[in-house]
Amino acid sequence: MADNLFTQLHQEHQNFKMLFEQILEQKNVDAKVDLFNNLKKTLIPHMKSEEEVFYPELYNHGDTKEMSLEALEEHHVAETTLMELSKSDPFMENWRPKAKVLSEILNHHIEEEESEIFNAARDIIPQNRQNEIYTQYIQKKDEILKSM
Repeated sequence: MADNLFTQLHQEHQNFKMLFEQILEQKNVDAKVDLFNNLKKTLIPHMKSEEEVFYPELYNHGDTKEMSLEALEEHHVAETTLMELSKSDPFMENWRPKAKVLSEILNHHIEEEESEIFNAARDIIPQNRQNEIYTQYIQKKDEILKSM
């Protein structure tokens, strides 16, 4: 069960990548907006839950403290860009390029998270604690979704 945390996060990452591909390829503006709103509705709870439940575990270990701080900064940049896109008109000429930059930021973040952070977390967080984090992550995500 301990790997459920990393499996869950990986599956969510794959969903974000797929949504971004669809957003960037979509020509119909209404469909693009629907896809973007779906991305936002799933991405924000994912990021906030990681920030509140997963990253604090890494911050408290000397070997992974800087990794967690970098991941938090990447989340901040992604959320800022996401909010800018939310407030702008998808007909504007810079909307798609900004969405592409956000996609690149998130792809970079996902790559580092899955290759470096997950491996480090598996090494430093005991399995029983990984199970607890997984449960807390799901609960926090559900709580955030309900408040949106």
